[in-house]
Amino acid sequence: MKTLVSIFIAIFGLSAKAHLKVGTYQGQTPQGQACSMQITNVYMENNQQHPLNERAQIQIGAKELAALQFTVQHPPVIDLQSMTAAFNHDMFTGIIPTAVGANALVVKMVHETNFEGPTEFHLVQHEYKANKRSLVSCLNIKLVNAR
Repeated sequence: MKTLVSIFIAIFGLSAKAHLKVGTYQGQTPQGQACSMQITNVYMENNQQHPLNERAQIQIGAKELAALQFTVQHPPVIDLQSMTAAFNHDMFTGIIPTAVGANALVVKMVHETNFEGPTEFHLVQHEYKANKRSLVSCLNIKLVNAR
């Protein structure tokens, strides 16, 4: 029973500590081009402290260029075989439907002793009707303008 209580405290203790910070993160594409994302808000859905309720609003691209606005969360992990409902704490994901497909954002997280936060993001644009796909990866991102 003590182990179960410790696990419960650990899970909910981690959830109160959002590892995404409001501000601008910059990095580089594999081709060496500058890339960035701006986190405009981090909050808990329904004000309930739980990793599945953790949300962040992220803008990719400049506002004047019709930036993509994502609301991301830890993706749920549901396993019917073992009857578990959990989450993937190593990423945030969000998807925006479009008239011709969807845009998806994946933000990869690191949880180390000296650093906890995002290290890269990936933008997938999929136009299923035209069978067009693109991927933009932004690696080694760093928080350069915290708010």
